[in-house]
Amino acid sequence: MQSLQTSVKRHQDTNTLEGCLELGEVVLKKFYGGSLATFRKLGTRHVSFRKLSEDPEVPVNGLALYRAISIYNVYHQHKAWRYKHNGMSHFRAVLSLPIKDQARLLDQSEKQGWTVNRLAHEASVLRSNKQGERMPQP
Repeated sequence: MQSLQTSVKRHQDTNTLEGCLELGEVVLKKFYGGSLATFRKLGTRHVSFRKLSEDPEVPVNGLALYRAISIYNVYHQHKAWRYKHNGMSHFRAVLSLPIKDQARLLDQSEKQGWTVNRLAHEASVLRSNKQGERMPQP
């Protein structure tokens, strides 16, 4: 755990995309064997993830660790290095959406040069539409 603390301290700048991706990769490799599928399955329930997020020696909290892995996930899932316009805040705006919706909105944002606020609004509309859907009758 000590070497991980040192590594997290080195990659604690979650305000930049590079820092966020580096932190996400470090934690993902250490706790989830580098597997995004395992991270999606276990999330923050992994015991070591919880211990790290509660460690007073670690300069970032659990939310920042979770976001870093989630942004790393979105970045690699959608091959986001090809984007010239979209940045970390754009990726954060679509985190809780299904992968297909993330891809569609990120592509539209890139093509049309949407601001983060516009993308967040579009994501919010999608979320509220999904929540308002009725369950099918048996």
